[in-house]
Amino acid sequence: MDSTTSNDAETLLSNITKLQVPPNEVRNLIRHGKLPQNISTGPLCLGYLQSNIAMMDKEYADDYERFCKLNSAPMPFLYRSAPGEVGWPNYTNPGTDIRVDSGHYWVRRRGCDKEETLSELLSLPEPWDNMVTFYFGCSYSFYKYLSDAKIPVPKSVSVYQTNVECISVGPFNAKLVVSMLRIPRHLIGQACRITQHLPQVHGAPVHIGDPRFVGITDPSTVLIGGADPVIHTFDLGESDDTVFVCWACGVTHIAIARTCNLPVIIVGADNQLFITDFKMPSEPPISNDGSEISVIEISHKKRLYNMVTSACKDAVYKLTHLFNSTTGASAVCTSDVDLNHSNGLLKSAAVLCSNECKNVAIHVSDVEGLLACVDLIAMLTEIGKKVSIITEGDFIDVCKSIIQRCIENSYIPCHKNSYEMTSWCSYAPKVKHLKENINQWKYVIRFEKVSENCQSSGVGSNQYECALSTCCEFDISDEFQFSWNLNEKLTSALTIAIYMVSMCPVADRYRRHGLGEMSSRIQLSERLRQRLPSSVKNGERIKVLRINEFSSCSTSLVETDVAGAEYKINIIINEYENKLQLFD
Repeated sequence: MDSTTSNDAETLLSNITKLQVPPNEVRNLIRHGKLPQNISTGPLCLGYLQSNIAMMDKEYADDYERFCKLNSAPMPFLYRSAPGEVGWPNYTNPGTDIRVDSGHYWVRRRGCDKEETLSELLSLPEPWDNMVTFYFGCSYSFYKYLSDAKIPVPKSVSVYQTNVECISVGPFNAKLVVSMLRIPRHLIGQACRITQHLPQVHGAPVHIGDPRFVGITDPSTVLIGGADPVIHTFDLGESDDTVFVCWACGVTHIAIARTCNLPVIIVGADNQLFITDFKMPSEPPISNDGSEISVIEISHKKRLYNMVTSACKDAVYKLTHLFNSTTGASAVCTSDVDLNHSNGLLKSAAVLCSNECKNVAIHVSDVEGLLACVDLIAMLTEIGKKVSIITEGDFIDVCKSIIQRCIENSYIPCHKNSYEMTSWCSYAPKVKHLKENINQWKYVIRFEKVSENCQSSGVGSNQYECALSTCCEFDISDEFQFSWNLNEKLTSALTIAIYMVSMCPVADRYRRHGLGEMSSRIQLSERLRQRLPSSVKNGERIKVLRINEFSSCSTSLVETDVAGAEYKINIIINEYENKLQLFD
């Protein structure tokens, strides 16, 4: 088979594809050595399920199955055979034999640095009666859906290893491997929705945007496939309207075979998968119940993305409209204003919940600003972020005192190393200070009154403004700006939006890159709900913290908080939580 020329292989591939040769006949070609090893099964038998395979002694099968289920995105578990079983009931016709019907095989033995390549396993020296075969899905099975939707899929899809660690079980561990497509920006959402409800073949993407966020630094370092000849760097210009989209890839199982050090483990070749007789649905199962994916473009310039359900997006939009409509007579809101604020709020919540944002800095300049941020600080800390509070030098002692009282009274969770204080003396040195110490914060939430001594970000009104800024450029980008008239309302809205995104199963899976398991939604809700803002909590907090020691005007917070809209806010939250229960 290895002597087959490229032209011969192309001709054979064209004939098989054109004639729509069914799976059993393609397997027969493989069994008799008539399908060259340089032909990928990807374009063959479109519409039929193709499967990755792994074989090992039954002694290790329980750990491997657990590994597959804990890392379901790269290893979507479909079937575990009985020891010695050669078929796959309900998925293959009688007479199918996994030992000869899956192209060539890579055999890895303990103590060997390289795999042995075999065209069949009938002559395997290990006793077959002890071998267990695992079958798990492959993205080859959904490429037809993408192509039908005019989403470009190259003949050879590039596969890369990330720096994301899979969840280890027993001897099995590896770094996540992904297949990468370059997709026009306007088609990303459609690609996600097409694959979302196909968990048996990897499901929705596990990363969208700059591949360097997941440790892929060089486009030429492909494991299999070919790097796009047009791509020499991942630094796409702002005018480039394409985005890199990564799906978890079954080639992860090859990485596992190379690290597990079993006496023997056998995997299918990376380009020739096991073709089943199982016909995939003619159309992908796309939902319209609120569980469908909405892709959030946090920054096109930085190629930073997140994803949520449409139910989450709609809830944040309702929340925005409610806050905009209750900010006072001076706020004349239109649908465009609501939409801009909604996008800003959703993007801000999405980035603050993402893996890329581990350290957050919040800038406050007075007691009112700090109190307005207490619930936000508590929510960010509760979801595992490290919060830095940045303030002027003459306010830092007051700031520390208030934060300490908040911790003592459980208004802020007491997690080790969860927050720190940083100060500066005046605005000009402040900017210099931030630029010199920028690496410790990924994002800065600026929240302050606009005055002669404080430059404005250009958003906000009635003296108050807020903006989310990437620290690498302290000048605040338009992509990260959002504001309401009053600071308490703004931070309340952002805190609630973070809660909604944190509870979203789609956002949670994306954050985990499809690895591990989502926390119990009930337990997560109970833990995060106590950090949601309320007028009762706000009024009580002002008294308990003895704020009058620091500020005579602090009680004005009670008059301008979310009390008037609290009933409606709870309705929005409850409706959203009820939808989440339907998705379980």
